[in-house]
Amino acid sequence: MASIGRLSVKLLLLAHSLTYPLTPIFMSHYIRGRGRKVKIKKIDVFQKTYSMVGGKFVISGGKVATKQDSTIVRIETEDGLVGWGEQCVFSPSYLVAHGEGARAAIGLLAPSVIGMDPAIPELIFAQMESTMKGHYYAKAAIDIACWDLFGKSVAMSLSDLLGGTHRKEIPLYAPISMGSPEKMAVNCEKWIAKGYKRFQMKVGGDFLSDLSRVHACMQVLGDAEKTIFDANGNWSQHEAIRIVTALQGLDIYIEQPCASMEESARVRRHALQPFILDESLLTSQDILKAHESDAMDAVMLKISRFGGITPIRKARDLCMQLGLGLSIEDSGGGDIVTAAMAHLSASTPEKYFVNGFFTGSMVEERISEWGCRNSGGLGYLPEGPGLGIAVNENLLGPIVASYS
Repeated sequence: MASIGRLSVKLLLLAHSLTYPLTPIFMSHYIRGRGRKVKIKKIDVFQKTYSMVGGKFVISGGKVATKQDSTIVRIETEDGLVGWGEQCVFSPSYLVAHGEGARAAIGLLAPSVIGMDPAIPELIFAQMESTMKGHYYAKAAIDIACWDLFGKSVAMSLSDLLGGTHRKEIPLYAPISMGSPEKMAVNCEKWIAKGYKRFQMKVGGDFLSDLSRVHACMQVLGDAEKTIFDANGNWSQHEAIRIVTALQGLDIYIEQPCASMEESARVRRHALQPFILDESLLTSQDILKAHESDAMDAVMLKISRFGGITPIRKARDLCMQLGLGLSIEDSGGGDIVTAAMAHLSASTPEKYFVNGFFTGSMVEERISEWGCRNSGGLGYLPEGPGLGIAVNENLLGPIVASYS
């Protein structure tokens, strides 16, 4: 897409803000003739601890996850429909979010939406915004559950509600934990043997070590469809410039080289590789700001960081209007949030779709019959209304909070 001037971008944001909040409401009222009116009767909260496959996963800056603290929400309506939502972070040192904080925030958010119609998620989200500023990671769990209920109330899948199902098999990237160059290359070979053709390698160390990591991985990834090296914002600006200059000529993506979009934009002026931004994008306004500064060619949108499906749907559509490639995932979690990721990926047109990822496949525990089903580098979209999964409540443990 051609570059958009500053005034045009601001007009685009205004049109976006005026148009998109109405769309789901009109859509739900139009579709609701096929379904039934529902009201939230009860919200139950569960705490679920997941263990990482392989014992741990390492990213830049010494951040390591061996377990994940997930918050799972079960919303029941007056006529017995049940919807599920989930929020989980890789670790509290990675994003501004943690499990106990999510559950505390839900203690204020949940009572405020009792009695409301979850099949109009925009109004639910607006109510949560008026109840508590920020804490989007906590709002995400409730928002996902409302979308699940919306789909169930009208007997439609989330992917159809979110714009149409473009694919039922989602190309996934293989996540490669940060380690020695030799170990990372061996891990790449293992994922290749499983049929994967897309890869994301964690870097973000010193200059020479990261160069060695990139070259070691690329020695075995010559036939890969897409290859991403993700620094998670841990390079300084001058280090990032040295690295991207040294890697000219390689068919790779660079993801979040520096902590801020401004630093990343300055680095991108020295690079030929396409850039992806992730951690520095918190809102649709951030996407516009980064686009204006030419900081990226594609985005990685995380559901809990934006606050759930409602805001990330708007962000996704804005990215497509700006001509940006995109992937939608989350930093952690199990079957529930991964199902939401799958539907958002499935409803993204091929022209803009970069990669899918099933974060739930990184943890050992399964809580649904779907179980993040994937093989050969493809993830399979859950079938059925809403999220399309049946959660086994016996695997969740006791309810830690209940609101009615």
